[in-house]
Amino acid sequence: DMLLCGDVGYGKTEVAFRAMFKAVNDGKQVAYLCPTTILSNQQYESAKSRFATFPVKIALINRFVDKGKQKQIKIKIFIFMFLINKLQKHKTNRSKIILIIKIW
Repeated sequence: DMLLCGDVGYGKTEVAFRAMFKAVNDGKQVAYLCPTTILSNQQYESAKSRFATFPVKIALINRFVDKGKQKQIKIKIFIFMFLINKLQKHKTNRSKIILIIKIW
């Protein structure tokens, strides 16, 4: 367990994205939890542009993504939104999730 905290502009997202990339390169899944839908969309877009040149699949799960699409998501990097109970409810192979990043 680690806690990384700092003010705006200190590189917390950079550290998180590098850890995500390392975990995915090792064949594991990542859960990235955000407290709000707006922040989840911002982080999702950042991750999409950041990892665009790599063979990594990124998914967004929040209240604006319909339930049918959420059930189809079983891919490498996850950008999960809302609370941990959302992760517990989502049917995915949790044995492959090695890294959970929580932003609050």
